[in-house]
Amino acid sequence: MSGTAVMSHRTRWRNQDRRGTNTGPFKTRRGRGFAKLATLKVPMQVLNTAALAASLSAIITWARGPFATSYTVEKSANGSSGWTVVSSTISPLASSYTVTGLTASVAQFFRVTGVNAAGTGTPSANSTCTPTA
Repeated sequence: MSGTAVMSHRTRWRNQDRRGTNTGPFKTRRGRGFAKLATLKVPMQVLNTAALAASLSAIITWARGPFATSYTVEKSANGSSGWTVVSSTISPLASSYTVTGLTASVAQFFRVTGVNAAGTGTPSANSTCTPTA
């Protein structure tokens, strides 16, 4: 039996007490069920967003929130409708993003959302700035 793993009677049932219920971290075939998997939560709302005007661009900053695996930055001309995704692949370690290609002297509104496999979180409060020339 070289190279074959043999499981002994003691090893197989080591996680059961005398009543036959599971007490250890491993479930056995005599157990009454399986451990529940942790439910993945949608990212929390991104807080403390700010927009800083720069030359034909805007620097968007935010406080990172829990559960996000990426961030999405959106812009709008009026802050209530017509949101356009600027970038949807921002690293979860990032806390700022520079939006380029903006028009000087035209106000823009920005918001940030956290994203993960469970979905998209609530958008942040709007931040606004007017890029310079």
